[in-house]
Amino acid sequence: MIVHGLKSMLGPRGTHWIGMPDSKRRDRDANVVLGDDGKAIWDPIIEFSSRERRERFTEAVLAALCVQHPAFLDGGKL
Repeated sequence: MIVHGLKSMLGPRGTHWIGMPDSKRRDRDANVVLGDDGKAIWDPIIEFSSRERRERFTEAVLAALCVQHPAFLDGGKL
């Protein structure tokens, strides 16, 4: 499987995670739909059936990144 649009994210306390692809919700006139807070609503493209499966996927992607780009988790650029 090839998944386009994954994002490597650095969270609080230096925690790495993988952001899944998503897209802005649009109405039938192609205008971006805003939530009550005035921000765009994003719809997921890929979802996992459980938190455990999402975490396993994240771990596998991070491990693969480290193999291809050893300095990745040390703040190195891809």
